[in-house]
Amino acid sequence: MSGATALIAKALQGLLKTFRESGKEEASAALRRLLEAHSGIPSWWVVLKEAEGCLKGCEPGSGLESLRKNIEKSTRRAAEKAAEGIEGLRSVVTLSSSSVVEEALKIASPPEIYVMESRPLGEGAGMAGRLMKAGINVRVVVDSAPGELIREGVIEAALVGADALFEDYLVNKVGTLPLAVLCSHFERPFFVVAQWFKNIKMKYEEFYGPGKFPEPPGGFKDPREINVTLPSLNFYFDLTPRALINTIYKG
Repeated sequence: MSGATALIAKALQGLLKTFRESGKEEASAALRRLLEAHSGIPSWWVVLKEAEGCLKGCEPGSGLESLRKNIEKSTRRAAEKAAEGIEGLRSVVTLSSSSVVEEALKIASPPEIYVMESRPLGEGAGMAGRLMKAGINVRVVVDSAPGELIREGVIEAALVGADALFEDYLVNKVGTLPLAVLCSHFERPFFVVAQWFKNIKMKYEEFYGPGKFPEPPGGFKDPREINVTLPSLNFYFDLTPRALINTIYKG
């Protein structure tokens, strides 16, 4: 696992260790601290609320362990569904670094994979490196390249992960929205793959509030690629209307 999913799994392992070594009261205190720190991140909120239920149950230890394993299995289930969905495609584009997308691409192994470098932070290049080490044919492209590649038919479809999948919007790494619009305009499928805890059963504004926008860890800062003496914006997420998504593969 990589990214947010790995951090969530690590947090659950820490809660389980605290429960076994120090008891329910200490584990509950650690859970409250995690909720305070991550309550603004939908997937964390969903999992930590599940963990809260486990600690209130009759067998907290087995409940937390079952939750941790369910997260691991969810990634595999979603990846297998997505891999089946893109089977037979010659080329796929993706962006950022998603454990479930990475696993789906390894399973399906389409002949050509294009990964947007995903500025700011460039996580896409990191995922491309891992795919290459796994023997997958992959190329990194600049974030503005998919438009021309999709127009020319070089790229047949897009497959992206999700930071959160609300009833009305997909929240994901910035660049997802223009990629979805490009796919819609040129009539290419735009696929999303997400584990169960990324699926938020409410509308976007019900979680964040009217006019609110999800901030990256540490807030919005000037991109490292831009001279810091110049005014700039460093959005980390964008919102993609679900109407632009062709298929959602859930685990």
